Amino acid sequence: MKRFCAFLLSICIIFSAAQAGWAETGESFDEKIDKLWEKYGDKDFHWEAYEKLYFAMIEKTGGPDTAGFALLPTWEQSLFIVLIMDMEIQNGGLAQFFWNNGSVYASLVPDALEEIGLEDVKKLYEDFIRDNGITMEEIDALRETDPTMTEIYTRHPFDEFDYRYMEIWAKTDLNQRFLDFAAQHPEIYENERSAGDAPTQQPASSLKQLQEGLQTLLNLFGIQTETRREPKMTDQEVVQALQSAGIHVPDGAAEETRRRMDEWDAHAKQLGMTVFQRSAQEYAANLLVAIGMGDYDYTTFSWTPTSSDVYAFDAEIFDIENMYALFLQGVQSIVPGFDIQNVTETLEENGVQPTLEEMIAADDLISEGTKTVSFSLNGHVYQKELDYYGDWFNEKAIDWINETLDAEGFEGRLYSFYDGGQGLIMIYGNQEKAEQIGRLLN
Repeated sequence: MKRFCAFLLSICIIFSAAQAGWAETGESFDEKIDKLWEKYGDKDFHWEAYEKLYFAMIEKTGGPDTAGFALLPTWEQSLFIVLIMDMEIQNGGLAQFFWNNGSVYASLVPDALEEIGLEDVKKLYEDFIRDNGITMEEIDALRETDPTMTEIYTRHPFDEFDYRYMEIWAKTDLNQRFLDFAAQHPEIYENERSAGDAPTQQPASSLKQLQEGLQTLLNLFGIQTETRREPKMTDQEVVQALQSAGIHVPDGAAEETRRRMDEWDAHAKQLGMTVFQRSAQEYAANLLVAIGMGDYDYTTFSWTPTSSDVYAFDAEIFDIENMYALFLQGVQSIVPGFDIQNVTETLEENGVQPTLEEMIAADDLISEGTKTVSFSLNGHVYQKELDYYGDWFNEKAIDWINETLDAEGFEGRLYSFYDGGQGLIMIYGNQEKAEQIGRLLN
């Protein structure tokens, strides 16, 4: 996994090494992106103005899964769709955009790109859809059957699209092109809140009233509309949903999680940052992380689990030498009967091991090589050679453990979810349990 911190939105561009395509042959995806950044990384991509535009749009406009979206001016619909698509690609790639938003968004992309004048991106998008035989039905089916977003990456060469998109993005300064289009519609910023204003509820607006009126008419005639998100849930409802999915929530954990989130929001507000109303999804993710992160002792380099139901960890690992040993310990904590022994973890680098000073000075710690991890279970020895990404966890280790569980006759499997940042939340169980958790987090 490789991270490029470019956004001032506190969004990191995370491209998973598990993506299909160039990672297996020739120059890797990460190598191509590195060269792209070497060439264009010094350009001014107008991040502050882009951030202002992005947040102004998502505050002003509801998505296409809301009743009033179709009544908005086409320019407003198009800019919203394209900015959401751009954010998703920057954060995790086109596959993430499809998985998070489905055909409701994906089908609107070509017209939106044309409206804004991004014909080059439109061609790239349409060619990719056509050449790979991707249908809107396939996208929606994957969202229903792939709760951990692992299968979708193996279906199509998404990293090829992502690289071409980033190439256009860097060469033509896509941020500036968004801003040029937005400059034609200054009303985007009319309802913008000043930095630090954190509303406890969304203010009433003519758009909201129009949406509610239209929804009333739809209900009157018995017309059902689908929404992508679960209805808004209270903290207690989130806790109850987790408990019904088999996650034990320790006493005080729910209240402590909310307190920490409120403290962070208050601190951000003091710094002059725009603070937005927290969603139930954010609360659920924070609570699961609090339950499953465990306790790490930085003096002894040892980790102690705090849950037998959920295991959470940052994909950028502090203890690089033992990252997979720690991962396996976390798996043991949530998988009954996964009593492994003789764990070994060996690094073989292709090149010179950097000194500590070089590691600290580096923008990101990425070294080429492999890590060979092995353990024994029920008298059988399992071994896996994983590409080494410095301090980044290789998520193919999860697939390896699931293969091991299948081979040993375990009834469940591991399911992983992103915490909204660079962390992973893992559970063990069946598809139904994974879908219950997935509905809370997505």
